[in-house]
Amino acid sequence: MMATRVTKLSVEQLPQLYQLRLQAYAVEAKLLGVEYLPPMTQALSDFIKEPDRHWGIFGANQLQAGISCDGNQITSLVVHPNYFRQGLASQLLSHVLPRQAYWLVMTGAANTPALLLYQKHGFTLSKRFEVEGLELVELHKSNN
Repeated sequence: MMATRVTKLSVEQLPQLYQLRLQAYAVEAKLLGVEYLPPMTQALSDFIKEPDRHWGIFGANQLQAGISCDGNQITSLVVHPNYFRQGLASQLLSHVLPRQAYWLVMTGAANTPALLLYQKHGFTLSKRFEVEGLELVELHKSNN
């Protein structure tokens, strides 16, 4: 993996992250066997208004990966499909995880790549539940 730098995203860069989320969530929806995921219906204006903090990795003149956090919850971790399996998601997690003592994240129960990634970073399954017919899991991690 080529060395890359994680940068805090500005409000002006959020439309790029929004578009990246749509691309990545389309791949995840297909993986989970659904037409769409609820975040795909969120308007750009609503996304920008959220209190989340956002970081990203740029390369080849584009946003390749991004992570969004609201307090101790990872609300989004996405990688452009052209850059899957290059360690970018791990790099983003390694950047944000030391910032809080305890973390929560949710993902599709059938999203094996995401589950393996989070487990690799010390997350453990805390519960399973369903939203809009989609089985999800919540994972947590304690840095203590």
